[in-house]
Amino acid sequence: MAAQGFEGSWCEIDTNECNSNPCQNQGDCVDRVNGYGCECKMGFSGLHCEEDINECTSSPCHNSAICQDLVNKFTCVCPPGYFGTLCDLDVNECEVSPCLHEGICINTLGGFECVCRPGYSGARCEVNIDECVSNPCQNHGKCIDAPNRYRCSCPDGFIGLRCETNIDECLSTPCLHGSCEDGVYSYSCVCESGWTGSRCETNIDECASFPCFNGGSCVDLIDKYACFCQDGYKGKMCEIDIDVCKDTTFNVSLCFNGATCLDGEGSNFTCSCPPGFMGDFCEVDVNECCSAPCHNGAICQDLINSYICHCRSGWTGLHCEDDINECLPQPCNQGICIQNDPGYGYTCFCRPGFVGRNCEHNYDDCLLNPCPEAFSCVDGINKVSCLPPVTDAVPLATVVKNTTRGSSPRMPGPATAAEESTDSSYVHYFGNSYLEFEGIDLSALNNITVRFQTQVSQGTILYVDQGPANGDLFFMKLFILNGSLQYAFCCNEEEEEVTRISTIIHVADGQVHIVNIRQHLTPCEAELTLSGHEKIRSTASNYWLGHIIQRTNHVFTGGLPQHYRLNQRAKPFHNYTGCMEMIEMNKLRSFYTSDAIGGSNIDQCRFAPSAIEDSSKSWTNQSTNPDRVTTTTTTTMAAPAQTPKQLLHEPGVCFDGLCLNGGTCHDVQLPAGSLPTCQCPLHFTGTFCEKGTTVYIPSFDGTSYLELQPLSSYLQPSGATDNLPATLKDTTVILSLTVKTRSAQGTILYMNCGTER
Repeated sequence: MAAQGFEGSWCEIDTNECNSNPCQNQGDCVDRVNGYGCECKMGFSGLHCEEDINECTSSPCHNSAICQDLVNKFTCVCPPGYFGTLCDLDVNECEVSPCLHEGICINTLGGFECVCRPGYSGARCEVNIDECVSNPCQNHGKCIDAPNRYRCSCPDGFIGLRCETNIDECLSTPCLHGSCEDGVYSYSCVCESGWTGSRCETNIDECASFPCFNGGSCVDLIDKYACFCQDGYKGKMCEIDIDVCKDTTFNVSLCFNGATCLDGEGSNFTCSCPPGFMGDFCEVDVNECCSAPCHNGAICQDLINSYICHCRSGWTGLHCEDDINECLPQPCNQGICIQNDPGYGYTCFCRPGFVGRNCEHNYDDCLLNPCPEAFSCVDGINKVSCLPPVTDAVPLATVVKNTTRGSSPRMPGPATAAEESTDSSYVHYFGNSYLEFEGIDLSALNNITVRFQTQVSQGTILYVDQGPANGDLFFMKLFILNGSLQYAFCCNEEEEEVTRISTIIHVADGQVHIVNIRQHLTPCEAELTLSGHEKIRSTASNYWLGHIIQRTNHVFTGGLPQHYRLNQRAKPFHNYTGCMEMIEMNKLRSFYTSDAIGGSNIDQCRFAPSAIEDSSKSWTNQSTNPDRVTTTTTTTMAAPAQTPKQLLHEPGVCFDGLCLNGGTCHDVQLPAGSLPTCQCPLHFTGTFCEKGTTVYIPSFDGTSYLELQPLSSYLQPSGATDNLPATLKDTTVILSLTVKTRSAQGTILYMNCGTER
């Protein structure tokens, strides 16, 4: 069997399937083995090219053009705005400038588009847009349309494209000193404190109300003021008066030398100067020497609040106003002390029977051999006792030698010391005693001399004041405290402290002491001199009394009456125990017990042993006729008829305390034994020197004279004739005189020696 597509006997022939023209539409048939194939013309397809190919299937036309299929081709029907086979070409409509009002034409596929200038619209920009339609102008602005724009005519106070902005009138900072608050076409200023005005341009004058006190200067500032205070004021308104005394800005005291600063008004102050300084600031040390307080050529040394007078020789006192009383310590043991010129000491006129510078030696009257032959001479005081030869034991009798010692000028006659009296100025106090005397007259300088003797360590010797009724103005108090002598005084109640002179000298030793006080009232100063010791001065004072106290109240010695109210500043007060004598107070010597106006429990200070009797008194002065010669009778103690054996046979008859008032005891050797004799110091007399006596110094008034016995009479032994022994005729007689006078002329001594002498 032959295979398909072949034919022939031998199947060697390929059957031509094209013979039947199977291909249509002029397709070319291509024979194949047992088949064929059609090669179609353009535009046809299919197995036999029976199908017309639709070229529009591939949508060859662009821009929505309509495709019309043809044989082996197509045709595009283009919409408006396109052209070309495939309608792929756009028509340029802009070539004819279709856009109005300078609109920009933009060609688009199949058309064009106008891009209008602002203010226009429409497809061809043919419409002018009215921008005022939307009422763009705010705040009542008026809209004026214009191409592509509008203009707003703004009312006053607004600005901006749409009048949307309120004009800020504060931008120009119209408010000079304050904050600006913007309004509509206006502004308001809120001024800072201290400013006023529509623009805060005016500074409020805070000084208009005169706020500064005390003369302060006001300076106006912003919202405040400043007060420039005068010196001495401070505070915001100078209302505070500065206590300049306490202002420690410079840490410097305004007043010098410890002065007290007293604040005044404003910057004023005063300085209360301590004593001794002066000046506005107490800067000047007062030269107390300017007032020439030192007298008699003394040199004044200025100190702080005081001065010291360096006295020339012979002067003393706080102001060297007093001639040194060299006689005050009573240097002449047995004689009269006469002051020489200042600086030349003193001269002692010895009591008859005594010699030496201080009359300290008893002259041996036996040197002149006054006793008859075979008589024994016993020396006494300005006398001798001539003892007959001892033959039998008979009572001794004193042989008295009376001598005449010159005459005296006219002078007051003291009471006779020989008169027996219980009156005494040397008084014994017992711790509950006192004497009260009348007050004394005072002066600027007051002088007090006291003699005392005690063994008690405390007690008041002297007290004087103004009396309880006159307050605590003035007092003087001499007292012993803890055995030492003290002196306290006050001249005025305004003085803060009582002035005291305290010694460290122990006086409660049973010995006799003499103290002298010189009390000044103007200034209130004092000095104390204790016998045998240096003078002690009180602290110098510048306090001067406006007036001098004229007279004291009563003077008290030894204590006070029980109910007497003393000056409170004179306490404590202790009564005195011991012996004491007021020798002198401002030249007043009448301080005897008989002169007292009151007193209690006092006695005389004396010592009189019963074994010895005072047979006679010494220094018997007769002054009944001042022109007559004053006779002085000097005696020794008479030996009693029955002399105790103790005195006759035991040695050392003298013992401590026998002779009072500084008297010296001597044992006189008699054939029958020893007899004590007291040699009394000046101003005292009596057997035991227990009585005071007054010594007078001659005073001449220009019409007076004193006639003495010839000098030879002092060299003659008792009972001798006028013819001097040959051994005495050539004796040199030395006569010493002490004269104190202010007279420019006068005869001191006249002697007529006669023809032979």
